[in-house]
This record gives sequence, C-alpha cells and structure tokens, in this order.
Amino acid sequence: MEQEYILGLDLGTNSIGWACINEKTNKIIKAGVRIFDRAEQPKTGKSLAEPRRTARLTRRRLHRRRVRLNNILTLLLKSGFIRDKKSLQTPYTGNMWELRVKALYNKLSNEDLAGVIYHISKLRNERIEFTKRTYAVDEMMYHCVTREYNKVNLYELPMDIIDIDSVKLKKATDSSISFNDRYNEYSFNISKSTLLKRFMVNYNNISIPVQILEDPIELLLKLHDSKFAVSDEQYEESILLPLYSVIKGVKTVPEKSGLNQWNAGGRKRNPNEIYIPISSWIHK
Repeated sequence: MEQEYILGLDLGTNSIGWACINEKTNKIIKAGVRIFDRAEQPKTGKSLAEPRRTARLTRRRLHRRRVRLNNILTLLLKSGFIRDKKSLQTPYTGNMWELRVKALYNKLSNEDLAGVIYHISKLRNERIEFTKRTYAVDEMMYHCVTREYNKVNLYELPMDIIDIDSVKLKKATDSSISFNDRYNEYSFNISKSTLLKRFMVNYNNISIPVQILEDPIELLLKLHDSKFAVSDEQYEESILLPLYSVIKGVKTVPEKSGLNQWNAGGRKRNPNEIYIPISSWIHK
C-alpha cells in the first residue's frame, strides 16, 4: 500500500528547504536543505538575469508603443482625417511642435488636426509610462478634491493612459480640441498647450466634515487681542489691512476675491493665493 505524504518546499535565493510529512500521523518523515550559490554578480550583487530582464522589458515597451501608435494611425485613416499613414510625416517630419504653434494662428486641416491628436496622445502616454518605470509601479492614481457645504470630498481615480484604439474627435475650435476614448474625455487647450481631463467623481469618495466660520473676522480679532496684543509704540508707522470688503454697509468676504482669490476665474490659480486690497480711506 502506498504511503500518503505531504511534501513542503521553502524556496530561497540560495537554498531550498524541504520536508516530508506523513499525512495520517502528521509526523515528519524526513527533512533537509540544499544550498547553492546565489544567482548574482559577485561584485555588485545584482541578479544574473537583470540584463536579460531589462532588454526584455525594453523590447516590450517599444513594441507596445509601436502598436498604440499604429492603432491611432489606423483609426485616423478610417475616420477620414488622413489619406494615408504617411500624411502625418509631412510636412512636419520630426517637429510636430511647429504644427501646434501653427494652430495658434490658423485653422487646422483634418490631417493637421489628426497630427495634433496623435502627438498629444504619444506624449501623454509616454509621460505616464516613464513615471511607472522610474518609480517601479504598475498603477497610478489621481487624488481629486471637491468642496461642498461643511465638507470636503476626496476621490481616487485610476490614471489611465489614452486608449488610442477608441479615440474619437468630439469638437475642434480655434482655441481647443476635444476628444475622448472609451474611458475618459479630454480637451486640449491650444494657446496654453495643455491637455485637460474630465473627472467623473460620483463614486469612491471619502467625505471629511469641516466647520465653516460664520464670522472669521471676529475670531481673528479675538485671537489678535488675546495673544498678539503689543504695546502702542509698536503700532507706530503701521496699518491694519481689513481682510473683508464692505458692501452696502455689511462686512463681506467675496467668494472669488480677497481671501478666496484662489477661486477667481481667468488664469490658473494657486490654492494658497489670496488678495488683500488697500482701501482708499487708508491713504487719507
């Protein structure tokens, strides 16, 4: 009658431990270990397989890049933006930046527009892949913050590369180009040379309650009187600038200026940006 046993293995970098256990009695029949030289370079300690692995990863990366670019060329060809795949190489061979500068002052043809989308997709995907290689990570996430009354919402969204196989042009104007893939929507601002992504944040959120002060000025004044009061002599040649505006006799902090300058429109704002106006009465 054959004996029933369990074989256990412990695999290490320079050894293999083993043990046989009787399945019925749970007793060790025999155990041992086999030791061998590490598969590494003696001087550096690096794996002997590292050169082959690095070359293999490089081949895969270049192959995937060729496949992605070929897919978007095929898509642009089917959509009628270009006559053939050589259209993207003329007349801007090796310098697609000139084409993007041209878009600032001239309306682009279908072929030129296809070249811009092609170029943007290449750069955006390569930036993500470069970051993954640099930090040895497989996935990256966006962390988004939205504001609601008395709370702040945090979201985690995957940082997807552009799926070139499913890219579709939505709208093109003198100032922007909008397109989407099967995952996300994008808009390229021509004048700022900036690619924008639309975030759909209806899930995976964490809400943090925050207290909104009804009268922050009153609190600041109390803190000033209790902790920061100094002698009158130190106030000489000094002024106190109000952090509020007086609108129809009411002290008000505007939503898009002053302490909330970060929320103003126009150019891109720094989250820490504030604007403190100097009232006319100070000069009197």
